Amino acid sequence: LIDAWRLIAAGVAVSTVAVTVLAVLSPRPYEAMMTLSPVTSSPSLRSLGAAGGFAATLLNANQTGLQATPAFLVTLLRSHEVARQIAFTPLPPDSADRIIDRLARKRVTQPENWYIDRLVGRTLQAAVDRETGTISLRVVDHDSVVARRAIEAAAEAVTRAFQHVARAQATELREAQEVRVDSASNRLHRAEEQLSTFLSTNREISEYSPLVVQRQRLQMNVQLAQTVYMQAVADRESAVAKELEETPALVVLDPLPLRISQAPRRPALVAGLTAFLTAALLVSIVVLRAWWMSLLATQDPAVLRLNRILERLPGVRRSLHTR
Repeated sequence: LIDAWRLIAAGVAVSTVAVTVLAVLSPRPYEAMMTLSPVTSSPSLRSLGAAGGFAATLLNANQTGLQATPAFLVTLLRSHEVARQIAFTPLPPDSADRIIDRLARKRVTQPENWYIDRLVGRTLQAAVDRETGTISLRVVDHDSVVARRAIEAAAEAVTRAFQHVARAQATELREAQEVRVDSASNRLHRAEEQLSTFLSTNREISEYSPLVVQRQRLQMNVQLAQTVYMQAVADRESAVAKELEETPALVVLDPLPLRISQAPRRPALVAGLTAFLTAALLVSIVVLRAWWMSLLATQDPAVLRLNRILERLPGVRRSLHTR
């Protein structure tokens, strides 16, 4: 038993030292980090209390496009189209490789969609700070050029994706507003024709005639139709402007430094984890061997038969019977 525990201690010491030295001597990967803030087009009125909340609700109800919320932008970052744009981003002019070629360590010709998503997904990490609403991007790779270009490509790709989605929605809104403008225009024309017909028929109306009420009602219909038409035209023009604008979805708060730092080493954590796993493995071997020897002592025919089969394997007989 003492020899067994000596074996465990020696194995733990040797494996821990070997893995720790390997972790210290191995090259550290480069870590690129960038902090982004979404660009929002509506003011924040929550600080004004109930009135501010009601005003914010009205503003959101009249929005003509998507809002660049952190959750929506992170969803776009994890989409396949954005991952594909990042993967096929060319590296600096002195290299013919793309980001996916460096990540895969080979030239990739026609990668499958799942392969692109897996490579980019395990390289790019995105996190949202709920208190500040900022987005943190992190890329870790052994190539500093890949780390820098990948995180820059991610910010550019998500901006293009957001603009594409916002423009598509603005196009749908514009088409819907054009239908609304046509309807409001027809309503205004009908109201004006009704008022014109009434005035042409009743050129002189006394002050106390019941026709005065009818005239006022027709005039109110015209005013209401004019208001609806003007609002519809304003909403259509707003949708057209939204369709044509190129508003960035993100603003870089913490840009990349001129020189990307390397990820820190954690030798203490590596050494402790290695020692624990090695000790658990060696203790399991010692316990299993003791249990096997106790089975052999019972002289069970089935156990003896299995023991003879195991002894035919190279190196097993010595490990089974060495105390």
